[in-house]
Amino acid sequence: MDTRTSGRNLFRLGTCVYMPMISRSVDHGLRSDQKYIRINPINEEDFEVTMRDGEKLYRQYRVKYLKDARVTKLLRTLESLLID
Repeated sequence: MDTRTSGRNLFRLGTCVYMPMISRSVDHGLRSDQKYIRINPINEEDFEVTMRDGEKLYRQYRVKYLKDARVTKLLRTLESLLID
């Protein structure tokens, strides 16, 4: 997945055991106050997509495809946060 647009880095892509995680962190690992998106694959066409920081849940969706508009909206929200 290319995480750059016009030469700018937008996100940091990492994993949590088996789940992809997307954040704006510049370092490996996340502090408890950093927001991130976690993608939990349920099966081939079923994903649970969650935006949270630490224990606080902001949004959670069950989607069939990752190109779902709700996932795009979560990415736009994350993109608007400062890189830290």
